Amino acid sequence: VRRRSHSADGLAGALACLGQGAQPDCWPLLPRARIPALLVCGSGDLKYAAIAQKMSEELPMGWRVSLQNCSHVPHLEQPEIYAAEVRSFVLGRCTEAPVEIV
Repeated sequence: VRRRSHSADGLAGALACLGQGAQPDCWPLLPRARIPALLVCGSGDLKYAAIAQKMSEELPMGWRVSLQNCSHVPHLEQPEIYAAEVRSFVLGRCTEAPVEIV
């Protein structure tokens, strides 16, 4: 329902500002990042799951969680599980050594 309510102009504006082609290349900066980072992806989104895998290997304090039974929008497809992962990260896991949960 939410996606159907978007206007063509709004979607075009979002792509122009937020699309991959509009974003700067920050990959070279990832190994220098000194903050905990949680990467959440859906296991069904093969493209972004692979990107999250690569990012987690580059980030010194990166954690990756791949949620089952969802794809591109895990926060909408599995909101309870997504929220539990974020809560766990914020309340404690971000102070531990990075792990990968798939």
